[in-house]
Amino acid sequence: MAKDAHELKILYITQKVGVTDPVLSVFYNWLNLIAKRVKYVNALCLEKGETSNLENNINVLSLGKEQGEGKTGYIRNFYSQLIPLFKNKEVDVVFVHMNEIFVLLVWPLTFIYHKPIVWWKAHGDLSFKSKIARFLVTNIITSSKSGFPIETKKRIITGQGIDTEMFAFKEANSQIKKVLWVGRISPVKNIETLIEADKILSKKGINLEIEIVGEIGLASQQAYLNKLKETASPNIKFLGSVPFKEIVTKFQEADIFVNTSNTKSLDKTVLEAMSCGTYVINSNIGYKDILKDFHLCQFEHGDYKELAFKIEAVTMLTPEDRTKIGKDLRQIVIDNHNIYNLIDKLINIFTKVCKK
Repeated sequence: MAKDAHELKILYITQKVGVTDPVLSVFYNWLNLIAKRVKYVNALCLEKGETSNLENNINVLSLGKEQGEGKTGYIRNFYSQLIPLFKNKEVDVVFVHMNEIFVLLVWPLTFIYHKPIVWWKAHGDLSFKSKIARFLVTNIITSSKSGFPIETKKRIITGQGIDTEMFAFKEANSQIKKVLWVGRISPVKNIETLIEADKILSKKGINLEIEIVGEIGLASQQAYLNKLKETASPNIKFLGSVPFKEIVTKFQEADIFVNTSNTKSLDKTVLEAMSCGTYVINSNIGYKDILKDFHLCQFEHGDYKELAFKIEAVTMLTPEDRTKIGKDLRQIVIDNHNIYNLIDKLINIFTKVCKK
């Protein structure tokens, strides 16, 4: 029998449930907002962090990373916790956030118990496992066409989910002084592009304070971070991890936000900066259409000379012009990428797949 949204029992599978995680805590809000619209949510995660202020109808299950479990333990815990849920009819739909390995692991249970899988995947480079996973799910939810570049009837493009009330607008400062970069410290992020651009600007007498916010994801990336610090000028400060609640202030204090990666999907940090009205200069091709009318907001991936040119050009704009552009950038987020619209779309999809 078909169920309304408030009757749905959701199995939400994600990497981490933790309100203080500097990168993944944004999805903590997703979890809470989904829970407000359904009967209850079993949230299975690889790692459990601080879980204060969760809705009462959320049950968090962990695979044990925070307790030092290894891969064998992950798999054992995965099935020992999920099999009873399926047997006891506590799952109407499975929502897998990003990691395709979870799709592959949960599919046997969804096949046996005839339950749909809805998979959120927003990354332009798809692995072999991702290409297999697409055949196993009912729908693939993605933020943009480039976020899941395989044409399929299963794909539904929803936009991103940015809390535009949290990432509130701030008018441009009278003078540009601060540049911000936020993300995981990894070679694929091409942070050296910003470092080289800063050298060009410094030679021209344009000395800006540049803050790099983020930490390495793997111990093997420490050498990359060390190299960045060795080559960076004194203008550049590596702040490490910053609590999520302080990220909003960082975006609002910055005059320019630079994104040097090219995931080919919609990096949420760019949209968060746009929501704050901060001028963005971005190299991710996933934003090609969104920023097509803002010629100073995009540069060729890896081209530090063009990045330096664009930063210099932005410093020449008046505060009034930067404020106007900031309002236009924020409006794009409000219209197409705000979190409440996204949750509405997700709930509608969950309800629809349960009626099939």
